[in-house]
Amino acid sequence: MSGMTTWISLLMSWKLRHRLIEQRKMSQLWFISNFLLTVFLYRRFLPGVDWAKGVSEVR
Repeated sequence: MSGMTTWISLLMSWKLRHRLIEQRKMSQLWFISNFLLTVFLYRRFLPGVDWAKGVSEVR
């Protein structure tokens, strides 16, 4: 019986870890898509800004 419980706990911890990894992937995707959307909107509404110069100044 103890072997069964260890197997179940291993399975549960693996599922939990998998779910955490999935959430992290989703949040990264969400962040990247938000960032790209923001950049797109800025370029759309502020076409006169020199983007390469702005980025190099920030660095």
